[in-house]
Parts: sequence; C-alpha cells; structure tokens
Amino acid sequence: MSHIWMCLTWSADSHTWMSTTCTGSEPYTVTWSTHLLSEPAPVPVQLTVIKVLPTANSYARPSEPISFQLNTSTAEAVIYLIDFDDARSTQTLNTTDQVVAHAWASAGNYTVNVTAVTRTNKETELLQIYIDDTEEGVAPQNLTIKVDVDRNATASDHSVTAFIQAYSPKTCTVYYGDGTSSADRLTDPIFSEESAHQYPGLGFYTANLRCSNSFGASSKTAVAVGAQRGLRYENVAKGHDLALPVAGADGSVGNAVVFVDNAKASVGIVVNGTHVTVGRALLADAGEHAVTLETAEGLALLRAIVTVETPISGVQLRPDNNATVVGQPVEFVATVMHGDNLFVNLSYGDGDFELVYVPSSPVTLTRRHLYSSLSSRRQ
Repeated sequence: MSHIWMCLTWSADSHTWMSTTCTGSEPYTVTWSTHLLSEPAPVPVQLTVIKVLPTANSYARPSEPISFQLNTSTAEAVIYLIDFDDARSTQTLNTTDQVVAHAWASAGNYTVNVTAVTRTNKETELLQIYIDDTEEGVAPQNLTIKVDVDRNATASDHSVTAFIQAYSPKTCTVYYGDGTSSADRLTDPIFSEESAHQYPGLGFYTANLRCSNSFGASSKTAVAVGAQRGLRYENVAKGHDLALPVAGADGSVGNAVVFVDNAKASVGIVVNGTHVTVGRALLADAGEHAVTLETAEGLALLRAIVTVETPISGVQLRPDNNATVVGQPVEFVATVMHGDNLFVNLSYGDGDFELVYVPSSPVTLTRRHLYSSLSSRRQ
C-alpha cells in the first residue's frame, strides 16, 4: 500500500493554507486553532454641526451658500452623509471634508440631515434652514392683524394674531386701542404672534399693529370687541332712560345693534362714542325687560335683564298708641304709596327688626311689638 503525503504551509500574506512538496519519509502532524474575534466596542462620535450664514440675518437668499462646519471627537476615520432636503441634491452627499457648503434654489424651510459614520458607530444631527427671496432693504411689509373673539370667553377676552414679513432688525408694537400696548424687538424675517388681551369694558376698540426698521414703518388695523359673557342685571327707575357704557359704538369704530324684548330697536336709541342709551319709552312698563347689544356681524356684546321699578314715595310710619306700661304691645302702621319690588325694613329701636318684601304698591303693613322696658325709641 502506497501513501501520498500532502504538506501544508501557512501563508501570512494571504492568510490561507498552501500545499507544498514534502521532504523526508515521515508524515507530519499539523495542528492549528481558530480564534473568533468579537466586534469592537462602539466609540462615541460626539458630532457637532455649526451653521454659518452668509450675512448677519437669520436666513439666506436663494443661491446664497450656507457653510457647515462638521466636527467629531473620535480618533477614528469619519465619513459624513449629508441630505440637504432639496431637489438640487437628489442624492446624499458622501464626504470626509469637515467643511461643506450648499445653496438652495428656492425659498422655503429645509431640514438638513448630517450623519457621521465611523467603523464602530454613527450619530445624526438635524438643522433647520430658512431660505427667503423677498427683496431686502425695505420697510416691514405684508403686515396683517386679525382679532378673534371667542363667543364663550370671559368678558372682553380676545386673541390677537399678527403675521409680519420684514427684513433687518425691527420693532413691532400692537396698540390695543384702550391705551395699552405690547412691543417686541425682532430679528427673524417673519414674525407671528398670538396673544390675549383683556379690555376694560364693553365696546369697539381699534387694534393697531405697527412695525418699523431702519428703512421705514408700516401698520395695519383691526377692530377688537369688548364683550361680556353671561347675563348682566340692571335696574332703572320707571320714567328714566337706561345708559350703558359702550365704547366706540357710534360708527367711529363699530356699530352696535340694540334689541329690546327680542325686537330690534332703532327709534328711542341714542348712541355716542361712550354710551348706548335705551330710551324710557322702550322701558315704559314696570317689570323685567330683555336688552341685548350685538355687533353688526351678530356677535353679542351684552345680554341684560333690566328691571324697571316705580320710584319709592309716600312712605309713612306711625304708632297707633303710646304705651306707658311694660309689656303693653305697641301697634305700628307702615304705608308705602308708590314703588315696587321693595324690601321694607321695620326696625323697632330695641335691636329687633323685620324685613318684608313688597312686590307692588300701595301697601300698608300693621305690626304689634312688645318692649321690655320703658324708654323713648326712634323707629
């Protein structure tokens, strides 16, 4: 029986076993061992990206390049994958450069995605980019102010939203029309603010938004409404007018529409810059009346229950006899000739009293009272 011997040698260059010609007559025993190497532990990348704009503004114009400084703390080799979020860069940029620049062709908001990849790890950072193409070197423009009145809000609680487009640092102030204002110093090209303001009373107020920069000033106005939630209760003497404080309802700012007992009223209504007056002829009957004030658009400024009362007159109080003995009752007669919805307080002068409700007049009340001691008392 013949034997064929194969001799193997290890090649350090190719990392493989290679056959060679055997020498000698004895076989060789070859042994080896295999070691599996574990994955290396991830090394922190600590990616930071610094955005460098072409001007001192917080935005760039189309075709103006924005630079990005890419930094990591790792000693490993780094590849940066950058997505600029626009049609011009349809593929992700693959680079080892630590400074890159990019320009966007169209105005808009863009999100730049930067990922740093090493042999053991990767990290991502997102940056927001604003590109604007409106002409610079002009006064604030495209100002709008809108006043939203919440029909379920508390009295005179309103929201003011302002959208301003302007360039270079500017100051924008909202004048609320009641002698108060709020101002902001701005650097962003677009300013949008929403705020609530409490007006001091019922009425119409001119809210004015004014923005200015080194190139000029612009302003816009809107009408705000001071309204009251829920029911309001008023009392007025019969034969008198009802004057309600309402600002700017005479057409100088807005127009108030008046309803009395669910009917629209014009005759007998007097409106000036500070008050809405409901004439006595519309409130001729004693008792309760419904009075509603609305804007021309149908927003309720005020819902009120007005109680018309007859003025009190002809009040008399007299004792029917002069008691001289302790324990002898004294009789009193109280008379009210005119008045309604009355609360009559009978005070006997010794600390005792009685409160009586009288819905209408004339009325006569007779009471008997016992005093514990003799003295002169005033009722």
